[in-house]
Amino acid sequence: MKRDPIDWLTGIGGRLLSFGRPNHVPLEKAADLHQEDEIWECAVRRARTWITPPNRAPYRPWIILTVSLHGWVLGSEIVESEPGPLAVIDALAKAMCHPMRGSGGRRRPSTIHVDDADLAKRLAPELKRIGVHCRFRRALPEAEEALQALSRALGDEDPIPGLLEAPGVTSFLVKRLFEAAAFFYREAPWRWIDDGTPLEIRYPVDSQTRYAVVMGHGGQVYGLAIYDSTDILHRTYDGTPPDQMMGREDWIVLLYGEAIETPFDDLDAIEAYDLPIAGENAYPFPFQIGLTEHPVRPGKSDVLRLEAALLGIPRFVQDHMKADEGFPRPTEKTLEITTASGEDRIFLRYPVPGFEIFPTSEMVVQAETARAHDRNSELLDLFEQWLHNQDLSDRTIQMHLDNLERFAHRYLTDEGGALATPCPADEADLEDVDDFLADWILYEVDGDPVEVVTSHLASLNRFYVCLRETGQMPTVDSDEIIDFLQDSREDVLKVAREADETTSATE
Repeated sequence: MKRDPIDWLTGIGGRLLSFGRPNHVPLEKAADLHQEDEIWECAVRRARTWITPPNRAPYRPWIILTVSLHGWVLGSEIVESEPGPLAVIDALAKAMCHPMRGSGGRRRPSTIHVDDADLAKRLAPELKRIGVHCRFRRALPEAEEALQALSRALGDEDPIPGLLEAPGVTSFLVKRLFEAAAFFYREAPWRWIDDGTPLEIRYPVDSQTRYAVVMGHGGQVYGLAIYDSTDILHRTYDGTPPDQMMGREDWIVLLYGEAIETPFDDLDAIEAYDLPIAGENAYPFPFQIGLTEHPVRPGKSDVLRLEAALLGIPRFVQDHMKADEGFPRPTEKTLEITTASGEDRIFLRYPVPGFEIFPTSEMVVQAETARAHDRNSELLDLFEQWLHNQDLSDRTIQMHLDNLERFAHRYLTDEGGALATPCPADEADLEDVDDFLADWILYEVDGDPVEVVTSHLASLNRFYVCLRETGQMPTVDSDEIIDFLQDSREDVLKVAREADETTSATE
């Protein structure tokens, strides 16, 4: 009588969680076994479970499952990495010589079916040596039934379906969505706007208005949500629990997470179709919530809308809202994009009426300080590379970098320069340079004032020559500062000598 798969699969589940590599069984040992006119199926699959060993990253093991067409499970081997032909041969030898309890005695089948054409070709000569045929079959129904029972036995009775199971969603559409999700993650628009800054979105441009929220500014949950109305936005911002909003309206979400948080069907699709992933914490998980008790996967139109938003929002935030340069600026724009459906357009607007954020002076300063700090870091990295190409000693290079760190980060960014307004060094004006050399460093840097000023004059001159040569600053602006440094050299050194004399007189 056919054995209930749940019984033995529960046993396999226990072995899986305790994981141990089986002993090797040579195939030759099966040569003298009695041969039955029997067909077996052998499936090699990624297990739909995770192993989470201590001090190691989680991983999905592989299972080599051998099943007879009568439904008996003859062998199951769990291995950590994808098994090659030798491992499969070993598993088949064990199934013949040491079949699982209740699956019949030791024996050889007449034929073994596998659903991997290349594997079948490589197994056939080995199995032929013991009188067993190996043939390729596109489907292994008994093995699939057993594997599904394994999923249920491991607690995966109600899995979230794969994205490819949603209506109208194809592998091409999924690949384009994953490409857009990887682009969005790398661009990281949450660096510039937070989830309190919704964007109005229309895609297609003649469709109803929806509202996109970028998540990630707080550093906990990263992704994108698209809502159908401002009502649900208001309730969300008011702190209404999601379970109280279900059944009223729905919204789509794409969250980024680890592989272990991703549905198994999606993980299989990632491998099968070589879908791009931007990082170990950047596995995209799109779903729809609201009208049903459980999340469902979005259909074709929502997947296309997500793709369009993932492509358009980073450009809109940086190029048009100018959010990377300070507080986001009100704007609206129709952008040209290329989605899975071809050349298209998306309309975006900020702010959403009723969700305006009015910046305080402190917020503006914080935004400008962050922008100046990021840009100055880029310029200092560039300056360091440029200095290394000038055939200077490491000591001289470090001196110039230390001097520019004082000017760019401490003086222009932290102190705000001469006008107390943070700015990057490629936007500094003559008043900033003059105040820095003739006043600020005389009080902030220890040492002989003349030597300190001379050193910083040399560093600033090299720095602005670097910006001019690398095209990081308009030539007319960089030349103006370079000329000023040369023309005012004697004046600032005179101030330094006077400061030195004053200090000496008071000591």
